[in-house]
Amino acid sequence: MAKKKNALTSKNKQLPTTKPWLKCGEVGSYAKLNKKRAKPKFERDHVPSHAAMNHAAQNSPDMKGVSKAVRKCVKNRLKDRALTIAIPKSLHRSTSRTCGSRNTQTQIKADSANLNSAANKDLARIQKKLDGPPKSPCADAYREAAKEVRA
Repeated sequence: MAKKKNALTSKNKQLPTTKPWLKCGEVGSYAKLNKKRAKPKFERDHVPSHAAMNHAAQNSPDMKGVSKAVRKCVKNRLKDRALTIAIPKSLHRSTSRTCGSRNTQTQIKADSANLNSAANKDLARIQKKLDGPPKSPCADAYREAAKEVRA
């Protein structure tokens, strides 16, 4: 009788992940923070929004006459290299002024005209919610991350 192969051979075994977990208020580029596990607790929040930064970049005089491929490259690089802050997923989804359908085309256009102002609005809204009541254990870490983003 032939020996039955184990379903988990050395070729298809999935090794446990060794990625560290994100910490609330951790700040860094999206690519850097993407090297850490976030789900289901955290998400990486672009500040200001990726859409506003991309709109500003795509409409800059330097982009006049560039190809679609270059535009796509700029968009992708921007997403990976722009600053993000790790925040609780539920807070991002419920409170962020730019998450999902709350980031309208009108808002994106307005934010892209002044990215510093947009970042300050985004940071203030999240900080207000974290400060409570009740005060979130993430409030102080987020405040420190906000200082780094503003700098």
